[in-house]
Amino acid sequence: MKKNLTLGLFSPSWWLEDEILKAQAAALAAAGFGVKIHPQNSARWGQFAGEPAERAGAFHELLSDNEVDVIMAARGGYGCLQWLEYVDFSRVEEAGKPVVGYSDVTPLLNSIANKTSVVCMHGPMLTTFSDFAITASGNMADLKTALQGQKEIILPGDVVTQGQAKGVLLGGNSTLFDQIIGTPFFPQKAQDVVFLIEDIDIKINDLDKYLLHLHHVGFLERVRGVVVGEIVDLGDNDRPFGLTLSQTLTRLLGTEIPLVTNTPCGHGERQVTLPIGASVMLNVSEGQTVISRC
Repeated sequence: MKKNLTLGLFSPSWWLEDEILKAQAAALAAAGFGVKIHPQNSARWGQFAGEPAERAGAFHELLSDNEVDVIMAARGGYGCLQWLEYVDFSRVEEAGKPVVGYSDVTPLLNSIANKTSVVCMHGPMLTTFSDFAITASGNMADLKTALQGQKEIILPGDVVTQGQAKGVLLGGNSTLFDQIIGTPFFPQKAQDVVFLIEDIDIKINDLDKYLLHLHHVGFLERVRGVVVGEIVDLGDNDRPFGLTLSQTLTRLLGTEIPLVTNTPCGHGERQVTLPIGASVMLNVSEGQTVISRC
């Protein structure tokens, strides 16, 4: 892959204030990236950066732009689900460009994994570098390394079950992943899955609901290993749920598959970039957790 990559910036969901957009685009340029800001970022339609077809159009234009190597979401919020039906996945396949983002971008990353051979990146968006200035340099370095074809990713975390698992890395934000179940965008191809889960401001019984939904549609039968990112602001009801996060996971996933929690991917300050749609080997041991691309 090219040493100096050009990022094409668009807003798949909420709009981003122009001053933040320009300031963080400058920070990317200072870090060695080429940066191209699509005009759609200035569109306004309620809280969204343009109507659904307008956002899909910007995405298609960046796919066709020969100056752009990687497409990055400026920010999340809500809205990516609104325009998935407009995406021409044959153009995604032809362009072969990775999309970078997390949270609300989860449906786009996983639908691309389902419908094409393109590997995308569950990693920082433009707002990450302004919201989490303390760890911005580390997130930037991880992003660069991942986009250059990094083969091995070391993840700190809390080991629940040690072991090895091979599969296609899928998932991301659990709330948004749940929303594509039963749709044409839900990933069906991979029979062996390494499942990534992260979220923010949910209750533990919500996570139980999402996992049960995945269990009932047969997805969990394909899961061979699990990486849980930070579940930021995980709450409970006035009447306690009664199970810990680990107990909730192992109740439905079993105690045999490798499982690590509290890894730095998702809504926390530290956001390690992970390759959604790639075939990976997950190795969870007491010393460290390693994800290796196969």
